[in-house]
Amino acid sequence: MKKRVITGLMAASVIVSLAGCGAGQKENVESTAPATMTQTVAASQVETAEVTETETTVQADRASRIKAYQAALENIYQNHILPDGSELRDDISGEMSGNKFAVYDVDHDGREELVFCYTATSMASMTAKIYDYDEASGELYEELSQFPILTFYDNATIGAGISHNQGYAGEFWPYTFYTYDAANDSYRAEYFVDAWDKSLSDVNYNGEAFPDDADKDGDGIVYYLEAPDGSETGEPLDRDAFDQWISENVGNEENIPFQDLTEDAIRQIQ
Repeated sequence: MKKRVITGLMAASVIVSLAGCGAGQKENVESTAPATMTQTVAASQVETAEVTETETTVQADRASRIKAYQAALENIYQNHILPDGSELRDDISGEMSGNKFAVYDVDHDGREELVFCYTATSMASMTAKIYDYDEASGELYEELSQFPILTFYDNATIGAGISHNQGYAGEFWPYTFYTYDAANDSYRAEYFVDAWDKSLSDVNYNGEAFPDDADKDGDGIVYYLEAPDGSETGEPLDRDAFDQWISENVGNEENIPFQDLTEDAIRQIQ
């Protein structure tokens, strides 16, 4: 079978507790109460100032991110040049508005990425890119580049379909599962998912017979979770076992708000 190459949301909560002081002598309470109230107000003002400063910084960073994404999309639209400086293949068979983009936090790291799908062209030139923005350098960098058959999941996993289905999978389209590597802010291939449809052939390329014993539901199709580099082929799974693995390891599909690549859509990114 054809082998192809295929993260995680961290949350933190802060619990703030406030402890009261015991009562002392009356004169001490009267003399110290105003100071305690002043200190509390001052601390509150400092905390409010820090929160305001943090919010301002976050807003400024996001504004810079959106501006960078708009500039990148405008360069793609007008000049057919990607953020890394490479040119899109010049066999464009349709208008640039036939391509898609989205600004969305696909890797669930708390920051929005830019997803660009180039499909208004020949199949050989089609590509999908996921970019993130580096605030320090002001540059975009690539998290993932794949053929533009992408399925996004709510645990930051992405299923990327292969460009050609030339094996025994039949109507099932093989794909690679990519998981998000937070340490490197990029995606890495985890599994290549393939299938064997017995109606196409009851023996594989190696002359091995179709695994009827694994096909417990008897529909003539089994599924494989393989190493992305082709070094290992997993055990055949019937549909129920495969669906259970997906449910336990991948999560639910996520709807990404893609838009047509038009100048109006680029200007209206918020």
